[in-house]
Amino acid sequence: MNPRIGKYISSHCSETMLPVIAMTATSDNNVYILSGEEYDSQLSLHVYNHAGNVWEHLSSVKRYNRYIGYSVGPPTYEFLLESDGHLYYLTVTLDDADVLLWNRKYSWQTKQWLECSEPQIDRIARFS
Repeated sequence: MNPRIGKYISSHCSETMLPVIAMTATSDNNVYILSGEEYDSQLSLHVYNHAGNVWEHLSSVKRYNRYIGYSVGPPTYEFLLESDGHLYYLTVTLDDADVLLWNRKYSWQTKQWLECSEPQIDRIARFS
């Protein structure tokens, strides 16, 4: 995969793979996805194996959403990010009263998700 010269990957997810919730491509050209059903309490982390043209399961992560199981709740957004060689799962819930941020960092050594310190937000700008 090299978008600068017009080379991209093309892949089909297997019928057994759950819907993709979040996706990221890392600086070393690996592609990762978090998959699961809308109301699942766990998500699965998969990495794309370029040589085998398959998705490989790496781990599972507990999903944070205090409104799982409810039909109505404030908007919740989920992201899979890479920074400095680390994968992060970030959940942002927007409520009228507050913004809730919840994140986990993937440990390559233990192949587990670790708790991160809660980000400090001094001020939130609201755009209309």
